[in-house]
Amino acid sequence: MKIDSLAVGYRTRGRVTRLVPYGAFVDLGGLTGMIHVSNLAHRRINDPGEVLKEGDFVDVVVVSVDKEKGRIGLSRKDALPDPWTTVHVGDRLRARVQNLAAFGAFVDLPQGLSGLVHVSELEWGRQVGHPKEVVAVGDEMDVVVIAVDRDKKRIDLSRKRAREDPWITLAKDEPAGTVLSKRRVRNVTDFGLFVEIVPGIDGLVHVTDISWEESTPTKEYQVGQEVDVVVLHIDAIAHRASLGIRQLTADPLQGWARSHGAGTILEGVVERVADLGSIIALAPGVRGTLPADETPGDARLKKGARVRVYVMDVDLRERHVSLSILAIDHPPGKEIPLGGEAVTNLGTLLAKVRR
Repeated sequence: MKIDSLAVGYRTRGRVTRLVPYGAFVDLGGLTGMIHVSNLAHRRINDPGEVLKEGDFVDVVVVSVDKEKGRIGLSRKDALPDPWTTVHVGDRLRARVQNLAAFGAFVDLPQGLSGLVHVSELEWGRQVGHPKEVVAVGDEMDVVVIAVDRDKKRIDLSRKRAREDPWITLAKDEPAGTVLSKRRVRNVTDFGLFVEIVPGIDGLVHVTDISWEESTPTKEYQVGQEVDVVVLHIDAIAHRASLGIRQLTADPLQGWARSHGAGTILEGVVERVADLGSIIALAPGVRGTLPADETPGDARLKKGARVRVYVMDVDLRERHVSLSILAIDHPPGKEIPLGGEAVTNLGTLLAKVRR
């Protein structure tokens, strides 16, 4: 065979004469060509010895010809059936770990292809820092094809999706209202606690669900501490779980409201003052909102001061108590004397004022 008779795309058969780290040299019958390691197979090859040995006969396709330098580039993979037509999103395959990188695990597939299991697709419920925490080179595992890019020759795989999503199981086994005892606090933040529900799955106790009183999680809880919680909601699709601690005890507002309905006058303690109004502590776990327009113009409320207030409304569902100071002297619905007569609604009052 002469080099002049070769052209790109020509198919032929040759014998492997030598293996090197970067490929294999092939005797084409008087000419020598080389198969680069990237052209040995459709999958990722680290060592040519994985697919060939010296003396093997191999079908090849010519991929480059440099007549001046006498170099012939060959491809073994182009002479093989195209396995890319056999792989589809959703396929469940058995794979073998070939190599580990910080961002994931490269695996060999039965079709002779390589795929990547990204580090985020290794495990449900926990963040894997490095693939070696979960798998090792040579391990076999079930994977699911989640993306195929035939142009770029890339296959994205998932190990965790080949297993049942533990969040779905959790949502079935631990419905809202389930009390979980002695669960470990995994993290403490200003906005709440992350508590381990089962190994690998944490739920959030929002700061508003820690106590009926105001709570400062970073001062009251520590990582590793065990707490009892109740399941408020589990979103198996979004992988989020809402937990509560205060819901383990009765809402103090419920008991308070039985004897402090609308129209009650009582004393409270100013807890917070803002331009739009003030928050008044009425009892342990019970607070009310005093709007600025329900406060006399000459009143100067200060934090910690005691103040008499009128209960305008109690909304148990929203846990909201509306307060007023003005209504102490002028309760809603009270007759307003005008010119010796008594009127009870604003329309009548305005009509008399116009006269």
